Amino acid sequence: PKQYGALHALAPSDSESSFFTNVWHVQVHRRKRALQEFHKHLEKHTMPQTLCVGIFIPLFISMLHEHTGDLYKKGTKNKDEEYWDVWDKEEEVARPTQSLIDTLLTCLADVSAQLNWTGYSNLLH
Repeated sequence: PKQYGALHALAPSDSESSFFTNVWHVQVHRRKRALQEFHKHLEKHTMPQTLCVGIFIPLFISMLHEHTGDLYKKGTKNKDEEYWDVWDKEEEVARPTQSLIDTLLTCLADVSAQLNWTGYSNLLH
């Protein structure tokens, strides 16, 4: 569809390579790969501000909260252990690595760069 062309490019018919399928996937490496593909897409294409503000900024901020919130609670006291690679043995879930958080921040910066000054100013407030 013409009006959603920017979204259509992120959702090919192959669901395995769809950004929207992988960005919330249970496997962290699939989330990271989806974010890397999103970054590559924005290097070559623009994204309408309405999509940036209505979909991608809330999505990326939500993901940042999800992936960083438990790190502050669980943390590590062992100086030899990497802070960002905390393993939650109770839940049997690996915590995200710093590179996933870095990729999220890169995507948030990419989307922010698509905004006009008013939109960017609103994001900062």
